[in-house]
Amino acid sequence: MFMPVGTPTVRSLSNAIKCVYDGLHGNKELKRRLGRDDYDFLLAYIPRKKEGHIITNDLRRYLLEQPYFPAGATIEFLSGDSKASTIARILDDVLEKSTNLLTANMVISLGLDIPRLNHMLMMGVPPSMTEMVQTAGRTGRRDVPGHVTVHLLPTNPRSEFVFRNFHRVLGDVEGYFDEKPVAPVNPYVADLMLNNAIVGLLSTLIAYDYRYCFCDKAGAWLINNQKEFLEMLIGGVLAKGADKVQQGEVVKAIASRYRRVVTELGSENGFLSDWLHKQPDTLLTLRAQSERAVVQVEDQHLFRLMKGEEMPLLAISEEVLIEEDEG
Repeated sequence: MFMPVGTPTVRSLSNAIKCVYDGLHGNKELKRRLGRDDYDFLLAYIPRKKEGHIITNDLRRYLLEQPYFPAGATIEFLSGDSKASTIARILDDVLEKSTNLLTANMVISLGLDIPRLNHMLMMGVPPSMTEMVQTAGRTGRRDVPGHVTVHLLPTNPRSEFVFRNFHRVLGDVEGYFDEKPVAPVNPYVADLMLNNAIVGLLSTLIAYDYRYCFCDKAGAWLINNQKEFLEMLIGGVLAKGADKVQQGEVVKAIASRYRRVVTELGSENGFLSDWLHKQPDTLLTLRAQSERAVVQVEDQHLFRLMKGEEMPLLAISEEVLIEEDEG
């Protein structure tokens, strides 16, 4: 990490990228010591899109005049607004080693896999530790450790805080992660897992009386305690930790199905587990319900890469079917 002083932010960021790239490709002694090209490719992570375009244009003018910059190579800024065809072309250029430099914003932290990415220059401290770690985690391949340099900005309060509390911040990062990066309450998911949650809670009664494993016994208890059970279901499972408004949304989403389950279990014979598996709306797996995933690809270049296994798909089921979009 380093913190320049007395330099405008955009110029400081641009100079930092030039310095690192020059060191990697213009310093023959450094390349000799590295001994291999694992760190030849550099990604500059620039959070703000406006600055990203300005810096990229400046880098383009500078590096095209340098003898060590690959002939015919381009420098582009990758953002969430980039077209699929642009992303495919950029990834292809990186894979084919026709470019050794890419600038990008937070689209990198969202799971985009960049080939050959072992070296990153992070321009400023991201807004959250989660984003910072996810972004830095994109670097590194197999036996090649990732290398990330963070460029601190004197005018940025987050950068200044990290600079003054470096060891405390990076020595114990647990407290800096977002406690709830994903919304903890989702009415749709609550309705989806209702059968599972009801049977799961009812099954705890078996510890007191084995006969509660039968639908009629558990159903009779549920009819007599449905209000208390609903409060436990909402507060302890489906909307745990939510405020009253969020809990109300969950109750509204599951109300009709909850009443139906209470009535049905009271008149059902057999085991609770058998009833659960017979229900068409029971959640039996966290994976996709279909054994086949049909992917429609509109971008022709991306489709050719996928068919040629240069960008292989990772299947989560036994079969993945790739189909080209007609027309």
